[in-house]
Amino acid sequence: MPPDRGKQMFFAAMNGEVQEMLGLLDGGVDIDWKNDWGMTALHISAKNNHTACVSALLGRGANVNALANNKETPLSLAAYNGSAAIVKLLLEAGADPSLKNTDGRTALDLAKQENETECMQLLENPAAVRAQVKWDRLIGLLKHLPALRDWRLRAAHNAHKPDGKGFKRSRDEFEEHANKAELSYLLAMINDHERSIGSLRESQQAIMSELKTLSDAARRRQDPPSAGGAVAEA
Repeated sequence: MPPDRGKQMFFAAMNGEVQEMLGLLDGGVDIDWKNDWGMTALHISAKNNHTACVSALLGRGANVNALANNKETPLSLAAYNGSAAIVKLLLEAGADPSLKNTDGRTALDLAKQENETECMQLLENPAAVRAQVKWDRLIGLLKHLPALRDWRLRAAHNAHKPDGKGFKRSRDEFEEHANKAELSYLLAMINDHERSIGSLRESQQAIMSELKTLSDAARRRQDPPSAGGAVAEA
């Protein structure tokens, strides 16, 4: 890759020109290209408070813990400059707040030095920041549960149309493509939260109750009907 294309991408990030930066990345520029000071595009976007560029670079897989020649990280530069939104983005992406620059200072040290209160609060409890992201995603998934229930009803209704597949086939398809994927993923996320945030137990119990209701309903559909209550399938 010609060095000038790496520089173009770096300067696009420095100036907050997201589309130009992404166009160069699409053309094959190394996302972790470094300038003479060892800074990447993520370093310079974090330093200059270009949130959109930071978000785009993280989405493309930029090294969140890249080290400049002086061992500064994107996180330490964002903290030093008081860019709390970017500090949060970087922590969510797995930035390591324990890394030190050549002066032996962490991102939290730099935030304290500049009296950047919001950045300090985030850096003092990075685990809570990451856990909150997982929790928000979980809640987002749970919002789809009513839609899944509606899907069940539509599947049953459509199964008995003249050109329907039959209730059993519709039920089996639903179980394969919805319950197994959604329930297992939701339960895995809940278990992960239980390891990281004990204070969320009450909310998790409510979620588990909802999931159990869904699971029990699915199990009842899988069990063969009793002789007295058998219903012919389409």
